[in-house]
Amino acid sequence: DINSDSTKMVKDLQNARNLQEMRIIKKKRQRICPQPGNLYLVKTSSGVCRIPLKDAVNKKLPGHYFSKQLYMFGISKQCIKINSTNAEDFQFHIQDFFSKESFLEEDGIQLADGGYLVPNDEGKAGKEEFYRALCDTPGVDPKLISKAWVYNHYRWIIWKLASMEVAFPEEFANKCLTPERVLLQLKYRYDVEVDNSHRSAIKRITERDDVAGKTLVLCISKIISLSADVSHICDKSTVVENKREAAVVEVTDGWYGIRALLDSALQSLLRRERLCVGQKIIVHGAELVGSQDACTPLEAPESLMLKISANSTRRARWHAKLGYHRDPRPFCLRLSSLLNDGGTVGCVDVLIQRVYPTQYMEKLSAGSYVFRNERAEEREAAKHKENQQKTMQSLLAKIQAKFEKKEGEGKRSLRSRMLTRQQIRSLQDGAELYEAILNAPDPAYMEGYFSEEQLKALNSHRQMVNDKKQAQIEAEFRKAIEAAEQEEHNCCRRDVTTVMKLRIVDYEKEERGKEVLLNIWRPSLHVDTLLKEGCRYRIFQLVASQSRGKLEMANIQLTATKKTQYLQLPVSQEILVHIYKPRECLSFSKILEPTFQPSCSEVDLVGYVVSLRKETGTSVLHLSDENHNLIAIQICADLKQLAVEDIIVPYKLISASNLKWRPKFRSDVPTLFAGDLTVFSSNPKERHLQGKFNKLKNTVENNTYFGEDGQQKLMNLLQAADPQAFKLPREYGLNPSPSPWKSSARDTHSIAAPTSGLRHQGPLTVGKLNSTPSIPLDSEKMTQELQETSQNLKKRKAMDLLSQVPSPPPVKPLCTIVSASLKKAFQPPRSSDPQHARSLERTACKPVKKPSLKRLNETSFPLGNNFVADEELAMINTQALLNNFPKERKVDFTDKSTFVVLSDSPDSCLQVETSSHSAGRKNALQENNEGTEIPGHVADETKSSLAVQQRQRRWKQ
Repeated sequence: DINSDSTKMVKDLQNARNLQEMRIIKKKRQRICPQPGNLYLVKTSSGVCRIPLKDAVNKKLPGHYFSKQLYMFGISKQCIKINSTNAEDFQFHIQDFFSKESFLEEDGIQLADGGYLVPNDEGKAGKEEFYRALCDTPGVDPKLISKAWVYNHYRWIIWKLASMEVAFPEEFANKCLTPERVLLQLKYRYDVEVDNSHRSAIKRITERDDVAGKTLVLCISKIISLSADVSHICDKSTVVENKREAAVVEVTDGWYGIRALLDSALQSLLRRERLCVGQKIIVHGAELVGSQDACTPLEAPESLMLKISANSTRRARWHAKLGYHRDPRPFCLRLSSLLNDGGTVGCVDVLIQRVYPTQYMEKLSAGSYVFRNERAEEREAAKHKENQQKTMQSLLAKIQAKFEKKEGEGKRSLRSRMLTRQQIRSLQDGAELYEAILNAPDPAYMEGYFSEEQLKALNSHRQMVNDKKQAQIEAEFRKAIEAAEQEEHNCCRRDVTTVMKLRIVDYEKEERGKEVLLNIWRPSLHVDTLLKEGCRYRIFQLVASQSRGKLEMANIQLTATKKTQYLQLPVSQEILVHIYKPRECLSFSKILEPTFQPSCSEVDLVGYVVSLRKETGTSVLHLSDENHNLIAIQICADLKQLAVEDIIVPYKLISASNLKWRPKFRSDVPTLFAGDLTVFSSNPKERHLQGKFNKLKNTVENNTYFGEDGQQKLMNLLQAADPQAFKLPREYGLNPSPSPWKSSARDTHSIAAPTSGLRHQGPLTVGKLNSTPSIPLDSEKMTQELQETSQNLKKRKAMDLLSQVPSPPPVKPLCTIVSASLKKAFQPPRSSDPQHARSLERTACKPVKKPSLKRLNETSFPLGNNFVADEELAMINTQALLNNFPKERKVDFTDKSTFVVLSDSPDSCLQVETSSHSAGRKNALQENNEGTEIPGHVADETKSSLAVQQRQRRWKQ
C-alpha cells in the first residue's frame, strides 16, 4: 500500500507539473495585464497602519543563540544552517507545511495571489518549483522574467526570512520562512521591479543610471577573500596601488549583490572580526571600479566592484532599511574617529582654531619639494625672474648673432659695383636703391647723391627689410622659447603651488577635542576670505592621510579636494567658550607656571633679541621682555632659508607667531620651537601683538642699558647651567668666546649678541644665583671693545668677510700696438703743380715737433670762433705727428673710413680721404691757437692744399 501510494503521488505530481507547464506556455502567447499582489497592496496602501520591525520585537536587539536553544524555540535545523551562500539551494519539505492530501490534488498547492506550487517527486520545493509557481501566478508575464532573476531573489528572500527567525526566535519562530511568504515576496518584487519599474540601488548603479557616491545602507553577505590580488581589477582612477592585496567581500541591498573592495583600514577590521557577515553598514562616497560598461547586476563581471573607504563607512542600525538612505548627503564624522589610511571623509562639523599664513610649495626638477613662506617665495621669484631674463637675453643674442652672421655671409658674396651719377639718378625703386647701396664700395657716400624721392623710397624699403628681419628673429625666438619650455628640466618655468593650512577641532561641548591640520591646495579668493578663526563650518569631501609635521601631535591630517565644499553655520557661545581660545600675546612669566597649557600648543609673543646663537642647521634665539624674563626659540632651519636674517638681529624688537610649545621639553631657559608655520616680524600688524610691542619699545627706548642687563642675565644663566662650557674671565664677567662679529674655523657655534657699553651694576639675582653677584667690568679697554652698535657690527662682519678674500693677481700692462699701415704718411691728391708736389714730399720727410700728450689732455678748448675749417683739418699730416710720438706713449687717433664716388668725366677722380679722430685734430689745432710752436712748412702745406681744392672745384664747374 505504501508503494502504491507513493507511485500514485508521483504520478499526480507529474500530471500537475504538466498542466502547470501548459498554463505557462499559454500565458507566453497571451498579453498579460498587471495585477498587483496582496503584499504590494498592503505596503502601498495609505489607509493601512504598518507596524515597524523595531516595534514588532519590542525594541529588542538581535540575539545570539545556540543551535539547541533555537531548536527548543521550534526552529528547524535546516533553517539554522541557512546562510547567504546556500540560501539559493534551500528546499522546503512540503509535508512540514501542508497535509498529504493538499499537494496530491490535481493542480498542486494553491498559495497566496493564486499561484500553484507543485513540489518535485520527493515532495520538496526549491528555486525551480517557485519559478514555475511565480510564472503560473495571475498577473505575471513569464516573458518578462528569467530563471536567473527568480533564483537571485529567491536566494535573498530565503536568507532574510531565515535570519529573522534566528535573530528573534521568540517572535518569529516558524512564522517567516514558509512557502506562502516566499511566493508573496517574489510576487511583490515582480510588482515593484517589473510592473512599476522601480529598481534597487545596486541595479541603478551597475546600469550607470545613478552614482555610487550617495549614502547607501548595505549588508555584508559573504567574505570572498581577505587578501585578494586586485592589480588586474583596478584601473588608473582608483586609489589602490598595483600589486597590492586587498579584502573583497560581497554586499547586498536586499535585492541584488555586488562585490566590494575594502581599503587597508577596513581590511584590518575584517581580520579582527569587527566586520562580519550579516552586519549592516552605511557607506558614502563609494566608487564603482572595474568595467566601465553598463550592465545588470546578474550579468556583471567579477572585475566590477564597489570601492569603499573606512572613513566613509560606519555600522548601521540592525533595523535600517537597505538601499539608498533617505538623506543622500554625507553623514558627519568626528575627527577622533578618522583613520589616516581611511581614505575619503564625507563630512565634518568643525570649528577653526587657527588660520596659518599661506605657504608655497615648489617642485624641483629632481623630484623633491621645497616649502617656503611668503618672504622666501618673493626672493626666489625675483631671483628666478632675473635668471630667466638673463637666459632669454642670451638666447636672443645668439639668434641675432646667427642672423647677422648669415647676413654678413650674404654681403661678402655680393661683388662691389661702381655706378656713375647718371646710373644713380635712374634708380627709383626702393629695392634697386637698397641693392645699389649694398653693392657700393662706400654706401654712405653714394647715399649722399640720392634725391629726396630716392631717399624716401630707400628708407621705406629699408624699414620693410628691417621689419621682416625683426619678425624672423621674433619667430625664431618664440620657437626657441617653446622648445625650452617643453624640456623636462626647464629652467624657464617654476612649478609652484600655494597651500593654506588650518587647525580645526570638533564642534562639540568638550574641553579637549582632537585637533587636526587641514590643507587646502590652491585656495580661491572666496575660500581665503570665507575661512576665519573662531567660526563654525561643515566641510564636505576631504581626504585623510598620515601627518608629516615633525611637531604635530596628531597622526592624521586632512586635505581638501576639488569637490570640497564649505558651509558656514552659526556658533553657540556656550560651546565656543569650551573649545576656542582666541590668540593672545604670551607673558613670559606664565610659561613657567605648572598649569600653563596654550591653545593648540602654540604661542604668540613679542620680545627683545638678546642673543643669536647659530649652529650647524639650527639657530637658538634668546628673547627678553620688559622685566628681563628670558625665553629661547630654537629654529631648525637656516635664517636665510626662512628669509628672516634681516629681521632676527641682536638688539632688535621682533614678534613671533605660531611657536610650538612642548610640555615634555625641559631646559634652564624656557624653550619654544619655530616650525614651518612660524612667522617673524619686526613690525607686527596683529592687534593682540601691537599693544605689547609698543609697550616694550617704550621700555627699551627709556632704558639705555636694557640690552646689557638682559645679556648679563643670560650669561649668568648659561654659566650656572654649564660652568665648563661658559667659563668666564673673572675681570670681565661676560662671554669669553670670540667676539660676536668674529669666528674661528674651529668654533662650531657662536653667540651673536653685541654688547654696547656695559655699565657697572650690582648683584643680579637669577634663580639659584641669589648669592652670586655679577663681576663689574673694571677694564676700560674691554668696555670700549664691547661698545658696538648694530651698524658697527655689520661693518665688522663685512670687513671680516672681505679679509678672507685673497688678493687678485697683478695686472699686466697694456701694450699699444700700432700697425704699419697707420704709420704711413698721408698721400694728398695728385696735383698738376710740381712745386706743390715737391713741397709735400719735403713735408713728409721732415720731422714734426709733437706736442706732449699731457699738454693735449690738459688743454681746455674755449668755445666761440676758434673752430677750424674741415678743409684745413683734412690736409694736416697726422701720420707725421704720430710717428714723432715716443713708442711707449703712442695713441691711435685714426679711424679707417674710405669712400669713392665716380664722376661722369673720366678725367676727374674723387678724393680718397682718411679721416683722423676729431678730438685729436681739435686738440692739435687748439695747441696751435694757444701758441704752441708748429713748423712753418705745415702752414705752407695747408695753403697748398687749399689751392688744390680750389682747382678741383673749377674742374667740376
